[in-house]
Amino acid sequence: MRPPDRFAFWLGVASVVSAVFVITRGDPWQLVKMTAVTAPVAVVLGLVACLAARRADPSWQAAIGAAYLLAALVVLAELAFGFSLTDGSASTFSLWLGLGLGLAGASRSPANRTKE
Repeated sequence: MRPPDRFAFWLGVASVVSAVFVITRGDPWQLVKMTAVTAPVAVVLGLVACLAARRADPSWQAAIGAAYLLAALVVLAELAFGFSLTDGSASTFSLWLGLGLGLAGASRSPANRTKE
């Protein structure tokens, strides 16, 4: 695997592992607010990101990055307008924003444009 693909793979793993925050309560363990709605999103998108990295497919990585960014925008809209679709928080927004930007960056890496 090329370095951008490894990076995308580990971002997917981090997303899957972030689902553990569903069972944590209180400080300092609950770093990210995960609910019964947000955890499946994190697991499914994380697994697909791992698959895209294993396939070394930058277009898939970009698509999953866009899905994370869309999920982050949904959480941001919830926070801004006061409705609750996912019951996410600013920590959920930042996690998904970081994962989305990371995957988008990995997909646009110069190493992904050249074949080994």
